[in-house]
Amino acid sequence: MLTAPTSEEAIFNEARRIADPAERAEWLRQACGDDAALQSRVEALLAVHDEERSFLESPAAAIAPTIDMPPIAERPG
Repeated sequence: MLTAPTSEEAIFNEARRIADPAERAEWLRQACGDDAALQSRVEALLAVHDEERSFLESPAAAIAPTIDMPPIAERPG
């Protein structure tokens, strides 16, 4: 049997790679053992991870010129 990671970060990183929710829950239960607080913290991290894929806008917002900012004249090359 494989030994489970012991740190919260290591458990989170392993659990986030498991796509199936049932498999993830079972693996998390085994990895955390009797530490319900640890399991709760990791589950909260996973919930945020699953909910928010990226903090960056997609596509990126364009920079609007203002009165104080002249239009960009530089070009590649």
